[in-house]
Amino acid sequence: MPRAVPACGPFRGDRGRLRRAAAAAAQQAAAGHDHLADSSAADAASAQDPAEIREAKFRYGLEVVLDGLALRLPR
Repeated sequence: MPRAVPACGPFRGDRGRLRRAAAAAAQQAAAGHDHLADSSAADAASAQDPAEIREAKFRYGLEVVLDGLALRLPR
């Protein structure tokens, strides 16, 4: 079940407007940080499907964990 958008504030239940504003703020915050800008752009591209975003973030996290473990294992 989708979470409700708060009834107060400038977005007053407008989920699309809130999502666009959040994406714009994330892109602005990521400016000058290539790895963050790439992630933000990828999120913005698939913003219509939260399941895709979760899947991409899970894959990235799993890669980070596995790479970290690989560095610690004796060769």
